[in-house]
Amino acid sequence: MPFDPAVVRAGFAVVERRADQLTKYFYAHLFTNNPGVEALFPARLAEQRDRLIAALAQLVLRLEDPEKLTGYLAALGRDHRKFQAAPEHYPAVGASLIAALKHFSGTAWTPEVEQAWTEAFGIIAQAMIDAAAAVPAGTPRWWNADVLAVRRATPDLAVLTLAPDHPYPFTAGTARPPGPRRAAVHRTGRRGPGR
Repeated sequence: MPFDPAVVRAGFAVVERRADQLTKYFYAHLFTNNPGVEALFPARLAEQRDRLIAALAQLVLRLEDPEKLTGYLAALGRDHRKFQAAPEHYPAVGASLIAALKHFSGTAWTPEVEQAWTEAFGIIAQAMIDAAAAVPAGTPRWWNADVLAVRRATPDLAVLTLAPDHPYPFTAGTARPPGPRRAAVHRTGRRGPGR
């Protein structure tokens, strides 16, 4: 690993207590400097900000275990396909992440910390890009489906019977987490030209 995981972990510890401010700064920086990417995100960012900080925490925790880190990054990369993330978006995200970390690190931000985070993000981004590229051609980014039946298994658990619009590979008895709402639904009014 070309970067020092201890430096990344220590750098994250400095900013983690200000997670809400850090993520707000991150998205403001990202959208200000890359206006076209805002259309890829939901109008309400509160949940997205929570997911970002949770993902960063998971990445920092897994730095010492390359196998777990690789699996986590592969899943993130595949999942980001449904949000229409493309390889050209990753440098903008990396620049905004570094800017946010630097802003909230104060005097703890050193050239060594910046180099470690820059190298770490480069590896993270490439792993996610590679995982997304490895998804077989023709696999939809998400499946739309008609709800055929809803059965309440418990007060807080429903079992859905769905008819997807494309063949959906599965193994009987497995569960799939719900994905995001269709892009046009959760981004209403935020679509850019030609969308």
